[in-house]
Amino acid sequence: MRYIKQFDSIRGIAVIFIVFYHWLSGWDKTSAYINKIPVGFTAVDVFFVLSGFLISRILMASKTEAEKHGFTRLQVFKSFFVRRALRIFPVYYLTLFLIYYFDTNLDKQGFSYFLTYTSNFYFYKTGEWHPLFSHFWTLAVEEQFYLFWPWLILFAGKKTMPWIIGSFIAIGLVSEYLVFGYEFGQCLTFTCFDSLGLGAMVAWLSLYRTHLLGSTCKTFGLLTIAHLLAFGFQSVNSQWTFIPVTSLLSVFNVWFLTYIIQLTQNPHYKKSVLWDNKALIFTGKISYGIYLYHFILPSYSDLIFYPLNQHLPAFFTKHYFVLFFIENLAMLFLLSWLSYLLVEKPFMNLKKYFGLSAAQRLPKPNEVSPAFVPLNNQK
Repeated sequence: MRYIKQFDSIRGIAVIFIVFYHWLSGWDKTSAYINKIPVGFTAVDVFFVLSGFLISRILMASKTEAEKHGFTRLQVFKSFFVRRALRIFPVYYLTLFLIYYFDTNLDKQGFSYFLTYTSNFYFYKTGEWHPLFSHFWTLAVEEQFYLFWPWLILFAGKKTMPWIIGSFIAIGLVSEYLVFGYEFGQCLTFTCFDSLGLGAMVAWLSLYRTHLLGSTCKTFGLLTIAHLLAFGFQSVNSQWTFIPVTSLLSVFNVWFLTYIIQLTQNPHYKKSVLWDNKALIFTGKISYGIYLYHFILPSYSDLIFYPLNQHLPAFFTKHYFVLFFIENLAMLFLLSWLSYLLVEKPFMNLKKYFGLSAAQRLPKPNEVSPAFVPLNNQK
């Protein structure tokens, strides 16, 4: 399947929802409405389902190619993990170390958890969110997923793979009920298995059972309607009694994902004002930086904006929250764009050196290994 740029639009919409949720939930004029709807969890779940889909599809396709061309599963895993690390680690650790060394007022407790991508367990253990790094729990979940999921996909047989994916979804659903009612229970990795597993299910269908995508889309569309009715009932009564919010969101996101795949793969597809929106696609491309910085930025930007805003007319200072919101949003996009250009993209360009080449193949019988030429050879 070709690269679907519309996924960047989905990322863009999701990360905007997350920013608005975190920034507006503290404003007295909007908090009453924002906190009634789990907008933040909705958007985070989009990333989990999308990650489960993309990562699983990469691994499944890589496994097929490895078997065809004679690469070992260990080589495939090394290539996958190094390429993932180049995408995620540099800007993450740069952010951590800059704040750690320059913010003398920062509470250093639990810093080892952030260094090792285990902050989700730290929040669960302490029962408290961090003033700057609370949102890092989702990055910890994804990184832990990258550590063990590739082995299951690479070593699973074609017949057992659907059972593994189904088991993951079941574990996630059961786990959500086990930690039901505890805010920090959602931080644990296995409570996110249903979201990641459902994304993997769509990846499996898109590779091996393409003809079932249509019926899957319709089924999850009906499930979404049923979940929304249940969610509406729970919301009106302000009680989350029998359906976890993340379960509802995962079902909706699977329907949404299969819908987008079918829509964009249609040969008669016409450009959409929403899904092919250049601004949203751009936002999706820099969404990692937006997500990484959005929770941190307001804690420091006031040092810049507050002295400058004192010289503005009274009308602006009267609506200081709105002004501060707009200023932070502009700075967030600028910072994320610069981060993408100066840090993320240069490291991503290195990924081409860590792909599998013909020189790494295991020679087949009657083949002579010196004949292989690296794929990256420019001669």
